[in-house]
Amino acid sequence: MESNMYEKVLITKKFSSLIFASLLILWAELTWAAASAWRPIKAIEVVVPGGAGGGIDSTARAIQRVFQEKKLLETPFTIVNKPGGSASVGLTYLSQLPSDGHHIAMGSGALLTNHITGRSALHTSDFTPLVQLFSESISFAVRAESSIKSGRDLLARLKVDPGSVRIGLPSVASTNHIACALVLKSLGVDPKTLKTVIFNSSAAGITALLGGHIELVASPAANTISHIQAGTLRVVAISSEKRLGGAFAEVLTLKELGSNVVIGAFRSAIGPKGMSREAVAYWERLFSSAVQTKEWQDYLTRQSLENNFMDSKDSAIFLSNQYKELYEALSDLGLARTSMP
Repeated sequence: MESNMYEKVLITKKFSSLIFASLLILWAELTWAAASAWRPIKAIEVVVPGGAGGGIDSTARAIQRVFQEKKLLETPFTIVNKPGGSASVGLTYLSQLPSDGHHIAMGSGALLTNHITGRSALHTSDFTPLVQLFSESISFAVRAESSIKSGRDLLARLKVDPGSVRIGLPSVASTNHIACALVLKSLGVDPKTLKTVIFNSSAAGITALLGGHIELVASPAANTISHIQAGTLRVVAISSEKRLGGAFAEVLTLKELGSNVVIGAFRSAIGPKGMSREAVAYWERLFSSAVQTKEWQDYLTRQSLENNFMDSKDSAIFLSNQYKELYEALSDLGLARTSMP
């Protein structure tokens, strides 16, 4: 009698446990389904930490066109330009916005270098990485009439007398600046001996080069294409992993020239700190769809950009590794003002 009663109790407990486990699974599935269906319910604000017409602005508007033309996004996509402080104004603004998935920004190397140089207290950990979009190689250009005829001529001159080459840059601690520092270091020359002239944009530096006021510009590759085609500038080296096509098909990479330097200005999408996993997944899927379109691929080709799409997880790893590399380069230039986190 007692044995039968024990068996009934045991069966009842097992049955109850089975029901409880089933309910847990059902709850988890319903929760996941609801979460994975997250999508914007209001207008998207895209922060561009730079002025209209600049490189970061161009990226945002190219993405906007793809989203709209391919009807990938059902809600309005509004670009808000926040220039100033080498992107620190725009990044500070983003950090103060709600992390509800309706606010994102275009990111660049300034996200890292501003913290390293002490320009901003904001670190990558204060944002949510969404995706990496592409890398923009740095071109080293001289006037068509320059005595520097090739990349080997340039490296030889920098090795012997780096001060004899005035280099135009858009800003201190920019990717362009860091690329020049890495080249000197690869030649066994102190990066601090670089002779730089800072302009308010790469375009202004190119104008100064054409006017004979400087000997070299280190500029995003796309900025030099029209001048190459016009025959007014000669690009003698490029910082890409392998040769670019189009106007740069015959330009040797720094690696080919014996300077083991590969660097590019990255473009990414980031959000405020604390975005939900579901919102991040939504933006990963959206950007992944956008970058596979012919329109986006054509944009990359026209601008001589290198596709390096990464999801949120890989983007976080990439940014961490980039921080370490840029920290070392800026330390060599005497510009690092913070300790490695």
